[in-house]
Amino acid sequence: MLCSDSDLPVPPQEALDAVCLRGARLLTGPIPAAAEAALAAPVFEAVAVQGGRIEVFLRSPDAPDEALCGVLEASADPDAALDVLRGGIDAILTEDAAHPVAASPRGQ
Repeated sequence: MLCSDSDLPVPPQEALDAVCLRGARLLTGPIPAAAEAALAAPVFEAVAVQGGRIEVFLRSPDAPDEALCGVLEASADPDAALDVLRGGIDAILTEDAAHPVAASPRGQ
């Protein structure tokens, strides 16, 4: 997880882990399965309010194991943040496809 605002203190690892876990729960498992059944469409995005902040999560339809998260101020526009994340994940996946990383001899 990357922190982009250098004026903020780096959150403790436990806080970062909690954000990642929330994202995983919102993008995989029974919650999105229920939403997909109700919407009759796949779910690739989620928005949560936690601790006075907005968390936005985006999973790539082309690479379902890849996701991005943004933590926003309560006054921020989550739709605008999701637009930025969509462009970001597309750029990352395009760059990864253009420059694949070879596995090390130990498979790592």
